[in-house]
Amino acid sequence: MEEVLIAHHWDADGIVSAALLKKALLKDVEASFYTPPIGEYRLEDHVLRQGFSKVYMLDLALPEHEFIKVLSAGVALEVYDHHKWTPSSKLAEAKILVDPSQPSTSWLLAEYLDVEKGCLAALGAVGDNGVNIKRHPLFSEISSALESCGLSFEEALQLAELLDMPYRVMIRSMVISTVQKVLQSSDLRDLLRDEELCKIRDALSAEINRVLSQPLNILAGGNIALLRFSSSYAISSAVGRQLAWMHRPAKVVVVINEGFFPDRDQYYIRLSENGIDLSPLIAEAKAKGWSAGGKREVAGIVVPKAESQQY
Repeated sequence: MEEVLIAHHWDADGIVSAALLKKALLKDVEASFYTPPIGEYRLEDHVLRQGFSKVYMLDLALPEHEFIKVLSAGVALEVYDHHKWTPSSKLAEAKILVDPSQPSTSWLLAEYLDVEKGCLAALGAVGDNGVNIKRHPLFSEISSALESCGLSFEEALQLAELLDMPYRVMIRSMVISTVQKVLQSSDLRDLLRDEELCKIRDALSAEINRVLSQPLNILAGGNIALLRFSSSYAISSAVGRQLAWMHRPAKVVVVINEGFFPDRDQYYIRLSENGIDLSPLIAEAKAKGWSAGGKREVAGIVVPKAESQQY
């Protein structure tokens, strides 16, 4: 029997998107799950030597050469993403659906592939946007989808936070096992009591509070909030979201984790000003060969330490 690979981002949206695709469209297809090295936007070479007939890429704004690598190996490719990027003619053989107007890749799958807009689709949107999803034009639909399966908005926030736990402690195998937990759950609320995920959440909550207690630099007349810190955990996005909420007058929040990689700094940038677009910054970072991803209002960029201060 032919086997396909579902390659997905390591966060909550990537996890539920993978589960949604498998459950709704690939129910009777043999499928394996894969997430790239956490914090890096690349495919490992061994992945394409396993004889997959097709690779599905979900929520992964990889550099174009990574997609080309799949096609060059003679493997069919389908890409679904809500991050802003424009495929070139080199990817003409692939099926690519990109729509940055969607709140998450999970919701994009439901919108375009005739998949039910239920709990999984809504959960990815909550995971990718946090409380800010309330400002999205589609929030009423997302809220209705949560209500249809008995999830309150607060429960959805808590559940999305738990689904992020494996990548925050850099355990790739747990990212994959969490996809399986989602698939096997008849009631997603049961995951709110998952002992393994809850234990990690409690430990990370203490670490995030430690980081948030550190001095914050307010620059450009209060328009930029900048925080440098050192942590071995992948908490930049969580810290950035909380700072954006705590310092809402700031138009730009920049979080720099200097302790996640030994030779690189992890940048997380979030905007509250609608007139700014981070897409060119992401494209510039990718052109330099750096790991980078995001969308119009959010960017994650891994910068070599030798260039970090200047950057």
